[in-house]
Amino acid sequence: MRKSTEVDDDPTINYIDVIYAFFQNCHHLKDWIKNDHLKTNPDVEQFINENECMKICADICNGSKHYSDTSLRSKSNIVVEPTFRPIEKRIIPELGCVFSVNGIDYDPFNLATECVKKWSQLLDKLDE
Repeated sequence: MRKSTEVDDDPTINYIDVIYAFFQNCHHLKDWIKNDHLKTNPDVEQFINENECMKICADICNGSKHYSDTSLRSKSNIVVEPTFRPIEKRIIPELGCVFSVNGIDYDPFNLATECVKKWSQLLDKLDE
């Protein structure tokens, strides 16, 4: 374990924490939908299991919260790899990370965008 001052000074750790926070909140939107008594509740678990991006989201959420991947939906081994890409004419490199899932690399932003799109589609369907 590191001292909090060491973590606070490491932009990579902070960047990855923000990514984890997104996927935790994204996955737990399911609980809000399940408990919304004003709408017909769809089978949210089935929705998640039918969409690869949502299964990966669930695994990132649960793995980052519980430090364990005992109930993987995507049946995958997710590895988080920080990446640094130098940007021309900048002193500070661009921070990034990649989620490697069964040997396939996923950019967190693209994965997050796909998850938001899927949730939007489901919520639009509920509004009909």
